[in-house]
Amino acid sequence: MEPVVFKNEVWEIMREISGQMDALFRPCYEAFGLTAGQARILCLLSGEHQTGVTTLSRMLSVAPGNLSVACKRLEARGFLLRERDREDERVVWVSLSEKGMDAALRLQELLESRCSLVLGDIPSGELETIIEGMRTMSRMLNRARRNIPEDAGGEGILSAGK
Repeated sequence: MEPVVFKNEVWEIMREISGQMDALFRPCYEAFGLTAGQARILCLLSGEHQTGVTTLSRMLSVAPGNLSVACKRLEARGFLLRERDREDERVVWVSLSEKGMDAALRLQELLESRCSLVLGDIPSGELETIIEGMRTMSRMLNRARRNIPEDAGGEGILSAGK
């Protein structure tokens, strides 16, 4: 397969998957007045006692600044507790409030219920094949990102916006 065809196919499939997943799960997080990103934050934090914003940003693959804004909004709505480290003021710790933990647990129940409805008819082997294919793609892209210089494949990519 030609590289450009592969790239276009992957982009199209990823766009379709993202749109379908959003449509499937949106009613669950909107029931709590949350965005998809905020729902992910609550669900991740439900398994943690207290997490640093930088660590959480890595877990979510989100820039720390963007995550900080989302956390401030969740804190203002009573879902999240934010606390500066006593020894290093630059470090911000986040954890779920009681309201946030309750919402996260109820949200996870809704999400799991929807997943069960969708996945119920699909054989386990087929699901494992899908996951393995996605893991293979992730490993391939991760390896490429580490090994290919930013400007490889085109002269002047880094200066294109100048």
